[in-house]
Amino acid sequence: MADVKLDYKQKKGFWIHETYAQLIFQFIYAELQKPQYVFSRKIEILEDCKDIVNGVTNGYMALMWHELLINQSDEETMIQVLKNIIKNLYAKGHSITMAELKSMPSEDEHWKAVMNKDFPVNELIRIFNALIQILEGNWESTNYDMKINW
Repeated sequence: MADVKLDYKQKKGFWIHETYAQLIFQFIYAELQKPQYVFSRKIEILEDCKDIVNGVTNGYMALMWHELLINQSDEETMIQVLKNIIKNLYAKGHSITMAELKSMPSEDEHWKAVMNKDFPVNELIRIFNALIQILEGNWESTNYDMKINW
C-alpha cells in the first residue's frame, strides 16, 4: 500500500500510510452511523467511508470532505464526530487490541493481515487531532509526513 495525502481546504493536510488511513476510517465510519449526526450528504459520506474501509480505494484513496461537507454545519458536525471518537479512544486505554482490529468489518483481507498487533491509542488520537485542526483551519502544513509509531 501507498501513502495518501489527507487534506482539505487550500491543500492543507498530511501524508499518511493507507493502512493507517483505513484504520481511522474504521472509527469514522462506525461513529458516523449513529443517528445523532446530521449531514447534508450523509449517505454519500457513509458510502465513501465504507469504500475506504473495504479497500476499494486503495492506491487512489482521497479525503473527499471538500465535496461531501457542504457547509459550516457539516464541518462542525464532522468535528464533533472526531471529538467523540477521541473520547471513545481514551476509554480504551493504551492500545486497540489485535483482536479488536481483526474484528473490524472490512473486505480488505490484506489490511486485516497487516493489523497483526495492538495499535497505540495515542497515535490514533494524534491523527484525529490533526484532522480536527484541518477542519478548523488551524493546520498549516501542506506537506507534513505523519509518521506513526507502531
